[in-house]
Amino acid sequence: MKKKYLSIVAVLVLLSFTSGAFAATNVTAIKAFLNKGIVINIDNAKFQPKNDKKEILYPIVYNGKTYVPIKEFAEDLGAAVKYDSKGDGTYNVTSTAGEDGIPTQDGNSSSGSKTSGSTTSADGSLSSPVPINEKFTWSSTSQLTEKDNKISGTYSCTVKKVTPITKDEIAALGIKNSSNDSRIEYVMVNILWEVKDAKVLINNTGMKSSLSTYWTPNIWGVETADKSWIIGTRDYGFEGSLSSAVSKAGTARLDVGMTESYSAEGKAIIPVYKNDTNYLVLRKSGEKDAEKSKIHFKLK
Repeated sequence: MKKKYLSIVAVLVLLSFTSGAFAATNVTAIKAFLNKGIVINIDNAKFQPKNDKKEILYPIVYNGKTYVPIKEFAEDLGAAVKYDSKGDGTYNVTSTAGEDGIPTQDGNSSSGSKTSGSTTSADGSLSSPVPINEKFTWSSTSQLTEKDNKISGTYSCTVKKVTPITKDEIAALGIKNSSNDSRIEYVMVNILWEVKDAKVLINNTGMKSSLSTYWTPNIWGVETADKSWIIGTRDYGFEGSLSSAVSKAGTARLDVGMTESYSAEGKAIIPVYKNDTNYLVLRKSGEKDAEKSKIHFKLK
């Protein structure tokens, strides 16, 4: 196991550092402005840094540059910040990582593979699909009908692995009636599904909402670059399926005022067009425009 160290030297006025001789020789008074209108997102989720007294730490604008409190940001990302106590104003930001230098969620090595995938810069459109092993994150509020509960959450999806699978192998899983269309073949896709800050905003049913029913992936099918598509996938009814993993992980039932998070990794059998570039399509809940609701993931 390796560790990464990043030293931040003499720039962190936002860490409220004061120290005798160092302060006297290296600290200069400045005129800056607190900007309470800046919204900060980490992995597309709103982040509000606070100090140990739970007071909000707003970004500071100085000479046209915006500065944020690195201690709170680093700790939210799983790192540790500690003053080195050498009198030179050095802070060490420490992040535990695996052998390949990729931090894992629990601080342990993950056999050289990413635990949840790096966050993607793709927007998930057909022209900018999400690459394999990169995580796409979004937040949404949804309500099926006015009589249903209104829910919200932050969702992440990562296509971890794509493997060809034959019809015989599908039949061996106990699944019958795969398509006889000569244009279609199949792949097995490993999907990591993560839900953060799942909430019930309005309870219209009088019953709690199950994580594994309301905060689940909606796999629509596949679409090609020329907008041919196949609707339908199979993510249930076989060992290791994504649906089974979601059911096991999302056991909590939520009411107004409760917040839960969970993650599940499992498999889905996806029909694709032969000799074509296919993109797996998930749909965002709460988005009324069908095209805007689509998130495209690469399968190669």
